[in-house]
Amino acid sequence: MIYTSYFGNKKAINNPNIFPVSIALYPPKDFTGKSYRELAPHPGTLRDWKRDHCVENYERDYSVMLDDLNQKDVVDQLMILSGNFKDLNYLPDIALLCYERPGEFCHRHLVAEWLRNDGYEVEEL
Repeated sequence: MIYTSYFGNKKAINNPNIFPVSIALYPPKDFTGKSYRELAPHPGTLRDWKRDHCVENYERDYSVMLDDLNQKDVVDQLMILSGNFKDLNYLPDIALLCYERPGEFCHRHLVAEWLRNDGYEVEEL
């Protein structure tokens, strides 16, 4: 199962059955999990968001970035990152993490929708 969550959710980070993966451009200094920067927003997209908080512009820019990626390739790379590279048909539980709390706009929700559109189950933890 692929989960999404935020760095403050200790259930996502400290659960031994869930492999935490940062998809933030800059994870917290105390984060000890792995990072998958291919899903992090580009620095310009993040800068523009901090300046104007325009959801439409962010979604447009981030969608262009996702268009350059392939869902199956991303999931395969996440499995390799998690250490489960022996059986690429088995997806371990992974939590894709960023900063925003549930209900706040953020790119992890765009990633979740993008993965769901290709048939992957994604749930907010």
